[in-house]
Amino acid sequence: CCTKYKCGLQPVCPPGSTIGPDGITCMCLLQPCEIPVCNPNFQLVTVAQATHVFPDCCNKYACVDQKCPDDSMWDQNTNQCVCIPLYCQAPNCPPGQKQVVVNQGTREPGFCCDKVACQVTEDCPLYTKKMPDGTCVCAIELCPNQPPCPFGSKSVIVSQSSGLVGDCCPQYSCVQIPQTCPEDSYPDLGECRCYPCSIPCPNGVIISQGTGLPGHCCSIYDCKQPVNCPPGAMVGPDGKTCVCDENACQTPICSPGAQLVVTEPATHLYPSCCDKHACLETQCPDDSVLQNDQCVCTPGYCLQNACPPGYLTVVIEQPENTPGQCCGIIRCERDPSPTPDCPPYSQWTPSGCVCAVEMCPPAPPCSSGLEPIVYQQPSNVIGDCCPNTSARRSRIAQQTVIS
Repeated sequence: CCTKYKCGLQPVCPPGSTIGPDGITCMCLLQPCEIPVCNPNFQLVTVAQATHVFPDCCNKYACVDQKCPDDSMWDQNTNQCVCIPLYCQAPNCPPGQKQVVVNQGTREPGFCCDKVACQVTEDCPLYTKKMPDGTCVCAIELCPNQPPCPFGSKSVIVSQSSGLVGDCCPQYSCVQIPQTCPEDSYPDLGECRCYPCSIPCPNGVIISQGTGLPGHCCSIYDCKQPVNCPPGAMVGPDGKTCVCDENACQTPICSPGAQLVVTEPATHLYPSCCDKHACLETQCPDDSVLQNDQCVCTPGYCLQNACPPGYLTVVIEQPENTPGQCCGIIRCERDPSPTPDCPPYSQWTPSGCVCAVEMCPPAPPCSSGLEPIVYQQPSNVIGDCCPNTSARRSRIAQQTVIS
């Protein structure tokens, strides 16, 4: 028995995404997208926040002149900052919220854009619930169960849930599996697998070599008998007909993650001598995997729904370490902690205030014939970040005086 393959073009996914579990569609990567680097005297600003649902995987950025506010750009023709409407980006409100204008812009640099905020609507979207503060969060317990599929097909996940409002539940689809297999094989997870072969007679001669493929699983022997009986049967006392031999019935072995079931019980009257079997896939919730024929929580599964940097995690419902409820319910809130102020010529980092040499003032201008020199190097300690300079006569000026 061999694995079946299907050849097709490999999909090409844009930056920030990768091929999904189905091998056909693209999905957003969990790791952060690449952030561009601007030229000197330009500042990187975010012009559009990503929803992290394909194809909107990465934030959109722009490099703006530092001379102007974030909502404007320097115009070389007029030598002044002018408003750029493209820089006015309203927030992407999640389902269950709407955009409202909090403050009208004046169309002047620094105040070019309207101040827009997200306001909770009265009703929450499907498969979500409203919290005491009026926000909507995913409620996994409201997601529908796997849909029942017609006989001969099975339910598979075609799209995993991102855990964000609007994408709370996984998407399922019914995939066709073979309904019938040759009598020498049985269906197992959408494929026909051969029953174990046995030698019908000790002194038999092979007249047809088996290939190990359904329909030709086993070799056919000539036992010098007028009747060839299928597996599970033997030649009867009359030497002309087949009768059931229950001891010859074979029980198939399923692949890991599949469960053996009887699809058609035998009547034990020829030709229905042996039970017909099939291997059905054991389904576990998205947050768990099958181990020792039991569903257990997947280690690290809940980390992919963790809040991004700059946000605080608010636990709505505690996890229960039970398949289907491994992760609980959380809400991400922006961290309100302000950035501390640092002394002159220093800037804030996660490790505290550190010297920023690029912020030091230039050397003072000197009189004609003099040039600045550094007479005291900084210690790079807060309060002593920049060098001290003084004036001295340049070499060119000295040579002129001597000559």
